[in-house]
Amino acid sequence: MRLKEALASAVRRLMEQQVPSPQMNAELLLRFTLDCDRAYLYAHPERELTSDEQSRYGEALTQRASGMPAQYITGHQEFWGLDFIVNPAVLIPLRNSPLQEFMRRKSLPQRWKLRELTPPATS
Repeated sequence: MRLKEALASAVRRLMEQQVPSPQMNAELLLRFTLDCDRAYLYAHPERELTSDEQSRYGEALTQRASGMPAQYITGHQEFWGLDFIVNPAVLIPLRNSPLQEFMRRKSLPQRWKLRELTPPATS
């Protein structure tokens, strides 16, 4: 199977399972499987996947379709430009978790500076 076909098939599969952002998830898992960047996926759509790569990609898609967070599958989560190693013991907040919703609604006014929030003994 070629990269382009594998990606299209994965997107359809994830859409059928109602996985959020199926295109992003399919690309992420394929990049993880091949250990490549996004540009490689689109620069080499004709590349044939080996049977081992197809098997590993299929397993990753099955896990994601069952609801496992992509971060647990890949073992990584990017946050503010840093790459963190994660496993199922690490809490992955959902996009609209109550804490994130609270922080979005109650964001600090722009006029506040970090030094004003720091206790005087630590400034």
